Formats: sequence, structure tokens, C-alpha cells
Amino acid sequence: MTKKELVKIASAPEYYEKYGIQPDKVAIKEDGMHTDGESGNYEWWYADINFDDGSNLVITFHTKPFTSPQLPLAPMVSIDFNGADGKNISKMFNGQASDFSASTEKCDVKIGKNEFKGNLNSYTIHVEIEDLVADVVMTKMIPSWRPSTGHVLYGAEEQYEYGWLVAIPKGQVTANIQYAGQQKSYQGVGYHDHNWGNKKSNWFKTPWLLGTC
Repeated sequence: MTKKELVKIASAPEYYEKYGIQPDKVAIKEDGMHTDGESGNYEWWYADINFDDGSNLVITFHTKPFTSPQLPLAPMVSIDFNGADGKNISKMFNGQASDFSASTEKCDVKIGKNEFKGNLNSYTIHVEIEDLVADVVMTKMIPSWRPSTGHVLYGAEEQYEYGWLVAIPKGQVTANIQYAGQQKSYQGVGYHDHNWGNKKSNWFKTPWLLGTC
């Protein structure tokens, strides 16, 4: 088999029918949960923000490590702040299965005290880990996007899949960050996407990045 036969983007009309989505419109439910969180799959919601002062903030909500889909539900939240002054803050919350909930109809993810919520147009993210509290509001500036159906299929019977939705390719952001007794507000621009799958992720080798489809 050729590489194109082994890995392909689900772009034919029957795939839109299979996934219940439209070619020309991203629906709110597409940023909802696609997996059950149990053994055999993974999923995450991601935000990457660049602030006007030169600092950067990255937040990810995971059902489990994406390199270990065989694990049962093992929710975790990671946050990394890289300050304009060179100061770096990294925190992670590893929760229990009972700490996790997510809607299949929209982006509404909760892991312990942490929340990632939105409707494709506007999102709020709250992260509370140890002595770090971050509150983010992101508002869409350009339309949501996905490559065709947003699904890449693997295997002779297309039994494996990797999904990608860019809910906010670019958005205006306001944020408030409290750390070690200090508080500061920020403004900038951000990006939010959402990924899921049922096989160990090789997202950097997907066809739209390689130009093979």
C-alpha cells in the first residue's frame, strides 16, 4: 500500500454524513467531547496565547496523556506561563476520573476546579493549581476551521482516526493571572484547537502538514 492509502483525510461526502457535520459550517457540538475517555482513546483542548507585553501562556486540558491511549481516564491540566522578563511558571494538575466531566454538545470541560468552556465564538478558561490562578476570556476574530471533516483515518479498514478542530484560529484575549500573592492583567491574541483519536498520536505526520493528500 502507498502512504496515501494508509493515511487519508476523510473528505468524501459520505464522511460528512457519517460524522453528522456540514462541509461549509463548523457546529458548536464539534468542540464537545468526541471520545468516552476510557482505554483506547485520548482527547485534549488547547489554548496558546501571546500577550502584548511579550509573555506567553499555554493551557491544555487532557483526558489522559495522548501518547498513552491505552490508559483509562486520567484527566490532567497543564499550564505554562513564560513571562516577558524571562520568568517561567509551569504547573500540572493530575485528577481522578471523578474529577472529570465534559459535554458532547459543546466545549464544557471540567477537571477538578479547572474549567474550559465556550461556544466557538467566545471561551472562558479557569485554571486553579496550587498558588496559581488564571482566568482567560478568548473571543473569536476569524472563522473556525477544520481540514475537510477534520478526521484523518488510518489502517486498512479505517479503524483508527485522529481528529482536529481549530475552534479559534485567532482571537482577542484578556487574562488575569494570580501567582504567589501577586496579580496582573494581560491582553493579547490567542489560538484554541481540539484534538482526539483512538491511536497513539502522530499529529505532526498528518497529510495536511506533509502535503501528501
